[in-house]
Amino acid sequence: MEHKLGKYQIIEMLGEGATAEVYHAHDTVLGRDVALKVLKPALVPDPSAFARFVQEAQAAANLFHPNIATVLDMGDAEGRYFIAMRYVSGNSLDKILKKDGSLSWDETLRMTQQIGEALGFAHGEGFLHRDVKPSNIMRDDKGDFWLTDFGLTRAMMSTGLTSHTGAVLGTPSYIAPEVWRGEPAVPATDQYALACVMYETITGNVLFTGETPPAIMTAHVLKGIEYPDDWPPIGVPEGVKDVLEKALAKQVTDRYPGMTAFIQALSEQGDQKESDGELLTEYKTSRLSEKSRTPVFLPEKRLFWGKNALKNSQNPRFWT
Repeated sequence: MEHKLGKYQIIEMLGEGATAEVYHAHDTVLGRDVALKVLKPALVPDPSAFARFVQEAQAAANLFHPNIATVLDMGDAEGRYFIAMRYVSGNSLDKILKKDGSLSWDETLRMTQQIGEALGFAHGEGFLHRDVKPSNIMRDDKGDFWLTDFGLTRAMMSTGLTSHTGAVLGTPSYIAPEVWRGEPAVPATDQYALACVMYETITGNVLFTGETPPAIMTAHVLKGIEYPDDWPPIGVPEGVKDVLEKALAKQVTDRYPGMTAFIQALSEQGDQKESDGELLTEYKTSRLSEKSRTPVFLPEKRLFWGKNALKNSQNPRFWT
């Protein structure tokens, strides 16, 4: 890649996938940094194919949410087609996991809540992501998480790409059973993928693996969740297992009714951990008070139901 593509000054390459090369670039006209995704030539055989791509991607570009890296620009220059997205200074989740291993429970909860809220917002607007995976999640320098590539899988499908590029089916390790069975994707499909990512951030391991896509498909459709011997890891509430089991159910109707319910269930686990910590502190205080023979009574264990979440929006206008 030359140091400049149209009005974009290339700063550095951020990564490369089956469909595109991604660069940190500077918009010399508007004076802002962007993540510039340059599509590989074979994926867009003619201008009419890119026109279909733009038509599909334009709608998703109107999704404005604090945890979605919005599409800012699309076009072509020097025979190359590109998408410019909001630049997030930080690292992708797959690189973080590869370098540092699993995340703490607090960070896993933060990631799942923020990405889940972004997905819930998009679902309410009638959009699916279709390719939720660690490489499409960014953690910025402040520790917040961002979802990238929203709507681009659907846009890629509009160009008539075949599944070997990874654009139509998504990424095998995160594809829900219903998609493998040839059924249409639904909001619960994104929920399933996010639950796969959550398991990976907790354990440091990909949940469903195999040497070939058919082997991975079999794992999704037929196999259950395999937990490591040391489950739950230190700091992870025991009840998280039940939340994962429901979000990763093989049948769509057995999962949570929406992202709000999924996030609510996880928030309850976080609140319960906080409650347990308070009770432990109270217990220690009671033990110390025995020295003065002062009776101390512990309060009855309380139930915490988490913070109120946005009302789940049911919208039939999903992009399938």
